[in-house]
Amino acid sequence: MERTGILLGICLGLTSFSILQGSVFGAVLPSIVEEFGVDWSIIGVAMSVWTVISALSPMLFGRFVHRLYPMNSMALVMMMLSIPTILVAFVKDFFSLNVVKIVGSLAVPFSYPLAAKVVEMYVDSRKRGIATAIYNTGSMIGLALGYAVVALAGGYWKRSMITGGFLGVIYVPVAYILWKSLLESKVQRKPEWNDSQKRSHVSFKRVFSIILWLSFGHFSAVYTWNLMFNWLSTFLVREIQLGYSFIALVLGIMAVVSSVMEVFVGLWSDRVRGMRGRLIPLYTGLFPSAFLLILSTLSTNPLLTSILVGFSILF
Repeated sequence: MERTGILLGICLGLTSFSILQGSVFGAVLPSIVEEFGVDWSIIGVAMSVWTVISALSPMLFGRFVHRLYPMNSMALVMMMLSIPTILVAFVKDFFSLNVVKIVGSLAVPFSYPLAAKVVEMYVDSRKRGIATAIYNTGSMIGLALGYAVVALAGGYWKRSMITGGFLGVIYVPVAYILWKSLLESKVQRKPEWNDSQKRSHVSFKRVFSIILWLSFGHFSAVYTWNLMFNWLSTFLVREIQLGYSFIALVLGIMAVVSSVMEVFVGLWSDRVRGMRGRLIPLYTGLFPSAFLLILSTLSTNPLLTSILVGFSILF
């Protein structure tokens, strides 16, 4: 149990600090736009390009990352996210910013699949729901930490980017030490299924159905999350003019609440088991989140809009 906890702690660190890198950038985005004097529509196009590159990255580098030893993969991904975050503070023009962000975008898609791979390799299948829930709380923890870093940096965007990237760099040796000293020789990897077992257990129709439902749910969830994740600071800081400290405090409270909710959902998922136990939590969170986000666009009251967006993020 202790070793499993350490393993999940490493996965949680991976997801939290990977989200932290993007959260810090999103939090200081209004300052970066002002610094370079770039039109917001241009920033939107640039962010779309970075996202497309992230989408293509697994097709180009997924097999290479998959073949590496799990801890090596996690270290590589974290460094590819953290170093560009630090370098953002030293760019001199918008072109250089794009180059740095493109490098970081190549690593964006791998954090959660790597955590899932570690769980699949080392965690009992009857506990994968709760294990997934634990590392998945990193999405809210990382978001809250990003704003906390900016608040502690006094709102200075360059200092914030350096600090956020440095935290990711520190994660790597700490995770390596924990993995090597406490896990590597003690945690037994579960035996892989052979090809005949896979064929006897899963039909093509079943695989297609799983891919269809999970892809639709995952796309919808990530689409709304990405929208809020990248533009939250622009709305809260630029339009409503809230302070970073206040935002960090509220997001911190939300991270605690959402983490507790997610753990309970993970436990419930393990009890239900199968695809039903995976799909129901996904869509139960997705529909309220989308509905609340749509409602937020109809509100003319800044406070009510903030509350609706907050609950949308929470779900």
